[in-house]
Amino acid sequence: MVFYLEPAKPFFKTDVPPSPSHLNKFPPQTLGALIALFERAVGLYASLVGINAYHQPGVEAGKQAAGDVIELALKIQHHLRSHPEQKFTATELSDILQKQTYRNNFPATDNFPLPNASTING
Repeated sequence: MVFYLEPAKPFFKTDVPPSPSHLNKFPPQTLGALIALFERAVGLYASLVGINAYHQPGVEAGKQAAGDVIELALKIQHHLRSHPEQKFTATELSDILQKQTYRNNFPATDNFPLPNASTING
């Protein structure tokens, strides 16, 4: 590993500091083995101190958020493809998708009609 710290200078015979070009001398297998060794060391240390190193709630939250974004993108694409002759602004698409979501979650009845855009947006 290469470190760029001043205290490391006395360990070198020249005034040339180490550079990342030294990493080019590592074959891919050696680099892969070092990464695998580091992963195993982290897992072992975590188990010794009672931590689950592989429990990553932030990663799971990111996957869920990405799923929501992908779902929204698919809804937008579906709407645009089903109305190829029309042009929409981002605000119009937002209003349309908001109404569709509202309609799917709260179906209209005679007693409770669907609100208009001014009611939804406030």
